[in-house]
Amino acid sequence: MRTLAIRRWRIVSAALVLALSPQAVLARNAAQEEKFAEYDIMFYDPDDNAGCGTSSFVAASPVSGSAYERLKDAVRQYGEFAMEMQRTYGTPWEVVFAQMQMESGTGTAGHAINGAHNNWLGITGTGDAGSWTSPGGRNWAVYSSIEASIADWAGPRVLRNGMYNAAFQYLDPNSYSLGSFLQAMIAVYAPSSDGNNVEVYVANVLSFINGPIREVREEMGWPSSAELAEQENIPIGGQNPLGGTVDPTQAAGTCFMGGNGDITEAAIAFSWEGMRSQPKNNPTPAYREAMEAVGLAGVSCNGGPSGASCDVFVATVMRATVDPNFPCCGTSNQLANLAVNPLYEEIPNLGNTSNLQSGDIFVLNGHIMMFIIDNGTPKMAHASCNDRTGERGGVFFSDSRGAYRIFRYIGGA
Repeated sequence: MRTLAIRRWRIVSAALVLALSPQAVLARNAAQEEKFAEYDIMFYDPDDNAGCGTSSFVAASPVSGSAYERLKDAVRQYGEFAMEMQRTYGTPWEVVFAQMQMESGTGTAGHAINGAHNNWLGITGTGDAGSWTSPGGRNWAVYSSIEASIADWAGPRVLRNGMYNAAFQYLDPNSYSLGSFLQAMIAVYAPSSDGNNVEVYVANVLSFINGPIREVREEMGWPSSAELAEQENIPIGGQNPLGGTVDPTQAAGTCFMGGNGDITEAAIAFSWEGMRSQPKNNPTPAYREAMEAVGLAGVSCNGGPSGASCDVFVATVMRATVDPNFPCCGTSNQLANLAVNPLYEEIPNLGNTSNLQSGDIFVLNGHIMMFIIDNGTPKMAHASCNDRTGERGGVFFSDSRGAYRIFRYIGGA
């Protein structure tokens, strides 16, 4: 048997996909899959550096049959359960299966098939059956069943953790727009600031929905997501309306510190005492480890050293402790997210520390940093683009770009 080590197609060449219709992209990917099957190689391998980082390329396990037949089999088997998740959480049922293909090649990636992990949606942290650590050092959720992983992804762990509320607004049963939902959802789920092409990503998702998923839907006589919402008058958010009873803390759970770490502890561990006290390319051992664990290893600003970027520093602290979905990269993107994310509340900038708590995030369009209490002393922990890795020093409330806005994580309160 010939087994090749191949590079995973991360999304597909932007120039190529934008020139083709989703149906053409689907046909092209189907042809690729036939070639991969011929050589007994895996269509989609585990991505130990999901997010801003780069993918790891590994030798693959054999795959039997076409990826599209595998996807159709999954739709047949779990379609009705996914529809129940739409009724419960409002998440479009067809999108569940498109993301199965994007995240795990419908169960062929290592984080899905290693043992009986059942993690077909690429969820990190801990599942209802525990977790496992990949060779790249990343923790992946382990599930007792495929249904359990679908419920986590469609519900409060991922799509209903509050970060996608703006996307769900397009799912009114009287004016349902799956395309608008996807555009808004993917802009958060796989933002351009993480090196993704949102338009290409959406085109790929639609190619699965309009191709193999639609084939099974018509074969089984099932309604589309839009038809289901209209037929059953499913409100935005389903039985758990936006801002309702879904527990946002269920979204916490990441690799480093298991999602239960202390923000202050991490910020101190990831930074050196004193500003400009260390060489530019010298992250603390804990910071280096955490960047790898949360998928930000190698990410830099303007080609600078890994970790020497304020957005990466704060994103690493937050992903490693309480918020595995904290966005990276770009301070404007982070500011926009914090301003609407229900896991955070804005704290007035009084120009002093009287109303602050350790772990508060200071941000403006151009810089982001963390306020901490270090051995009883107020300090700022941050990094700087192409200049320094995590360090901590004096507190300041504004700079030449203006006054900082301050946000506090409340999701675990």
